[in-house]
Order: sequence, then C-alpha cells, then structure tokens
Amino acid sequence: MGVIFNRFSVPLQSITVARFADMCCTFARTAQSVSIKLKDQYMIIAFGENSLDKLEELLLSKYLLAKYFILVDTNTSEHCLPHLLETCESLQEAEILEIPDGEDSKCLEIVQQLWGGLLDSEADRESVLLNLGGGVVTDIGGFVAATFKRGIDFINIPTSLLGMTDAAYGGKTGINFHQLKNQIGTFTHPVGIFYDTVFLETLPNDHLRSGTAEMLKHGLIADAALYHQLKAATAGFAHDFDALLEKSLHIKMAIVEEDQNEKHVRKKLNFGHTFGHAFESFCAENGHHIHHGDAVAAGMIAESYLSAKKANLPALELEDISHFLTMSFPKVPFEKEDIPTLLQYMNHDKKMKYEQLQLPLLKAIGSCEIFDSVEVSELSEAFLYYLDSK
Repeated sequence: MGVIFNRFSVPLQSITVARFADMCCTFARTAQSVSIKLKDQYMIIAFGENSLDKLEELLLSKYLLAKYFILVDTNTSEHCLPHLLETCESLQEAEILEIPDGEDSKCLEIVQQLWGGLLDSEADRESVLLNLGGGVVTDIGGFVAATFKRGIDFINIPTSLLGMTDAAYGGKTGINFHQLKNQIGTFTHPVGIFYDTVFLETLPNDHLRSGTAEMLKHGLIADAALYHQLKAATAGFAHDFDALLEKSLHIKMAIVEEDQNEKHVRKKLNFGHTFGHAFESFCAENGHHIHHGDAVAAGMIAESYLSAKKANLPALELEDISHFLTMSFPKVPFEKEDIPTLLQYMNHDKKMKYEQLQLPLLKAIGSCEIFDSVEVSELSEAFLYYLDSK
C-alpha cells in the first residue's frame, strides 16, 4: 500500500460512460451555486454538470498564487481526473497524490505518506488540497488538510453517489483505527463542494446502490415523500433523479447548519450507522468486502425494529422498510453466534455517551428522535430481527 506523487502527464480524454441498468434518471445540465456560512467561514456549494466552471472561478479569484494538490484514488485517477483537468485550466500544473482505492486506505500509514508528500513538495499554509473521489478520498483528504501545518484549505469534488449524499458535506473528516470506523478525525469544513453529476456515469451499479441507501436514510428521518419517491425510482418508475439527489442534500444541509458539531439534532443523520459500522468492522475483520451503503441499509432494518419497539413506529411501516431494504440490498453475512462480537464493536461507537448508546429512532417514516439508552438485550433482538428479515 502506498501513495503515488506525480504530475498528470497522460493525454486528456473523455471520462468513461457507463450504462445505468437499474435506475431511470435524468441529470440537470446547468450549474447553480450558493454560499453558506458554517462557523466562521463561507463555503461555496455548486450543483450540476457545469459546476466545475464555478470551481475555476473560485481558484482564480481566491487561490491564484496557491500551490494546488489533487488527491485521487486509483479509480478516480483514471475515470475522473481527466475531466477535471480538461475543465479547469488552473489545475494543469497541480501535483497529483494517488492512493489505493478502497476503505483500507483510510489508515494512519496512508495519512503519514500524504503528509510526507506535501512536505516534499514544499506545500505551505496557503496551499489548497482538492479531494476528487468518493467518501474515502474526501474523509482522508479532509483529515490530511485539517492537520497539515495546523490546517490548509481544501475542496471536495465528490465523484460517487455515496460521496455526494454523505461524506462530502458536513465537515466530518477522519480515518479508521484498529478496524474501527472513523475513530480519528476532526470537524473541519471545506471551502467549497462541487457536485458534478457527470461523474456518476462512471459508477458501477453496486456503487449507485450504496449511495441510494444514504438518500433513503434522509427520507426516512425527515421526508416521507422522498423515501417513497426513491422507492418508485429504484423500482423502475421514471423520476428526475438529479432533483431527488438535490432534495436529499438539502435535508442534510439543513440539519448540519442547525447542529454543526453533532451535539443534538445532527445525530439523526446517524440512523442506520450504529449497526452499519458494526457490520463494516465485522466484515473487515473477517476479510469480507461490504459497501458502506449496504451496511447502512442493514443497519436501518435493525434500527427500524428498535424504532417499533421503543419509538412506536407503526408495524406496517416497519414491514414496509424491512421488506423494501431486504429486497433492494444484499444481506450482511453473519450468524447468530457472531452477535456478541458485533456488540463489542458497538462498544467503541462514537455515539456512546457515559457508557450509554444513543440511537436515532423513527417515530414514523419521515420523523425521527434521539433515544439516550438502549439495552444490550434490545440490540441483540435487533440483530436477530435482521437475520430473519425477508
């Protein structure tokens, strides 16, 4: 495992276009941007295929003399970097930092190599790091930027549906540690996020499915109409998927703006993630690859069961959620005998407070609240419910 540092020297070419076999969607082709204030800084957020034009404007107006560094993984280096460099002339001389694709790169070893590469390239506090990739790239890139020389500016350019709906926005940066998800990190916001939906055309269907789980989560906790629209879209009924994506993003933005450091209402965004992170850690320990969205979908089934038990989620809505997610996402492989191990992973969850596990639970589809205490026996029941879900 290692980091590659170089300048981009292969000929520019059009990005690979993959077919959308399972999703009927159309994408907006005009850019729109907004500027919002988070903490003491303003962040530019641009939507649409031409959003990279807005990125060029930002670089020319604010970072004209800065050194540029672009973080990619082995996939985005091939499929997405040519489009970025073709669009943004300012980045032609940028240094390229390439890491291996996949969750294993979110580790201290890679972080140290990236810090070393920035030092070797004489990056200073005025330098800018552009994170071009999915959640792994924006998580680790944000962390590297937040900690290098006590912080340099960074920009997120998410290229996966999961990155767009989850990791790129919200100010969470981080890496995994001792097989546990996101144990080391910061709350640090990028100076800009640029959502170019043309990158989604490079994704295989399992990555699109993974990102859809986060959009479904936003519907379940805050917007029942979005949840049902996404159900219809995945069933093959035509929808403007770009509009659904933007609607999902606005739900997260509203919650983050209200609670930037996850002290209260932002914890709702963790729905499905407590169980989901335990599933991810368990699978990683056992050498089984699982997409983040697939783990979150499994977690949402388990936490919907607890919602019915503790938050009075109607039985018909529990059945609706459980059946739809079970049919739409692959099952996480574990046995009843593995539940004690999964519970041990939960003990390290960041949502533990005074040795009590806080869980966001559904009162109804589209409505969520935080519960401060869930018994271990109830967590075990939820794992068993997931095992039996069909």
